[in-house]
Amino acid sequence: MFKRTRLAVTLLLASILMISMVAPAVFAKSAPAAFITTVSGDVIVKKAGGSKPIPAFVNMPLEQGDFLSTGREGSLTIQIVEPESTRTLGPGSEATIKKLSQGALGKRLGIMLWKGSMWNSVHSLKSNEEDYVETPAAKLEVKGTNFLVTVKADGTLSVAVASGLVTASITGVQPGASNSSGGQLLLAPTQQLTVDPNHPPVNLQNSVSIIDITQTVTQADAGILKAFMLSAPAIFSENEAFLQGLASSLEQGKQPSIQREGIASDLTLGSSDELEQLKQNLNALISNVAASAIALDPEKSAELLKLIEDVNRQIPGTDSDVDIQDTKFDPTVGVDPAAVNEKEKEQARLRSIQRQQEQERADLERRLLLQLHKTMDQLISKMNELSAGNKSVLDELQQQAEQTYMGSLTAEELARYKEDKVSIAAEQAATPSQSAPISSGPSGPSQPAPSVELIKQNTAEGLTLKIQLHQFTGTNAVYAAEYHFAVEGDIQADPTKGRLLNDQYFQTSNSVDTLRNIEGPSGSPTEAIYAATSFGSASPVSISNGTMATIPFAVHGSGTIRLVYAKIVDQTGAVILELNSGSTALPAAISVTR
Repeated sequence: MFKRTRLAVTLLLASILMISMVAPAVFAKSAPAAFITTVSGDVIVKKAGGSKPIPAFVNMPLEQGDFLSTGREGSLTIQIVEPESTRTLGPGSEATIKKLSQGALGKRLGIMLWKGSMWNSVHSLKSNEEDYVETPAAKLEVKGTNFLVTVKADGTLSVAVASGLVTASITGVQPGASNSSGGQLLLAPTQQLTVDPNHPPVNLQNSVSIIDITQTVTQADAGILKAFMLSAPAIFSENEAFLQGLASSLEQGKQPSIQREGIASDLTLGSSDELEQLKQNLNALISNVAASAIALDPEKSAELLKLIEDVNRQIPGTDSDVDIQDTKFDPTVGVDPAAVNEKEKEQARLRSIQRQQEQERADLERRLLLQLHKTMDQLISKMNELSAGNKSVLDELQQQAEQTYMGSLTAEELARYKEDKVSIAAEQAATPSQSAPISSGPSGPSQPAPSVELIKQNTAEGLTLKIQLHQFTGTNAVYAAEYHFAVEGDIQADPTKGRLLNDQYFQTSNSVDTLRNIEGPSGSPTEAIYAATSFGSASPVSISNGTMATIPFAVHGSGTIRLVYAKIVDQTGAVILELNSGSTALPAAISVTR
């Protein structure tokens, strides 16, 4: 019996030991297949199946179906664990992780770049791994490559290859005599593909050229250029192997052939001299990018030079260093002379289309501007009608405030108030009014001019605009003000929020404000009018740099909010500051996107 008990205990302990050894592997949280490594500026992520945008952060895990978006000054870098690669999205870019799987059949990664720019640094793939980038116009398959993809707002696709091979499948192109590959191309190092899907070429091969370094650099931002330079060690290593393969063919007396899976590149080399020229181009490509990055942002030249120094330490030997003094790049190397004329015609055709589109956009902007001026004229006319009738919102508000205040006074206080009012009116009539700012004379400095600023802040309902006043002090202290906003699009001022004045400056017992919307003529902007005034025993308010009021707007779509008129007066009713439509002192229009 004791033997059976000891045996049972022994088996139980062995089972516990085995479970403790297996448990960490089974239950430990697996590392993410992809995650964010750097974030700069405004970057959001919408998780797969979700609709709420989440601000991106370093080490944020990513998965299949996630949507990434960078703002006008935003960028981010993501690390893919398997198949191993690094991606950098530039400003104004949108991308979706279309495929991210690590099953028994192999590792798969697919990224859809909807617009913007993306630098791709892909490590050599194994036989069971797949890596591709899709755009609205193409699918780009790689095996171990460093390349830049750009999708412009009009859909134009640009692919520039620094190392490795990229198979480009262009959608919407039918096979034919001139496109026997059925819309497929192979891009080799130093080659660039430029395709406008709305105006595809007759022969796709004519869309392939040697990289236009100036165009590539100007389309990229500092983050993309930095990612390009950080990839330099991998680029030099891959290109060294690429050149050795070409050299081997030449040594055997064979014409080097650059192809993959039956698709050939039109990069041609016929001699060892041409091979040496290609090597010079490959080395100069990164040096040109580095030199251009410094020229674009000279304030960061020291930082970029330090980066180049760090990168060069990772490159074995000295023949392939990044050298911003060695930027000689020959755009004719590797180009078949017989194809030069047709390729130049295609590039000229694209430039002509681009000029035409730019002209059409300029014409559209002029028409919109004329319509805006017409709309503004209608709005100003309506404001003038309101002023001519001596019934401005501020006048009405002040009259209402005065009636309310007089109703709260005793007979003795009311009589004194009326006497004071007559006295102030007499003084005002005897003293010529002056407009701020007032100069202290030739021998002294001028007072800083009062000014108005609008500060936008997003809210759950839309946004608020803080009316920020500057230099309203001394004789320019504020007693009342009126602001008119032209509101276009699916936006409306929200008058349901109650008092909007800043209680830090204006006491609730002797100040009042109002916000109202006035519908304009059909097709013209809505006018939102905000007015505020002190009354009774209130003293004028001195604001050197502060918020007078915060105006709420409900936003249901895109549009603009423009301050078109502002009038600020002192306790006597004298105008401190009056800004009319067209005044350069009015704040810039606020653009809203939703």
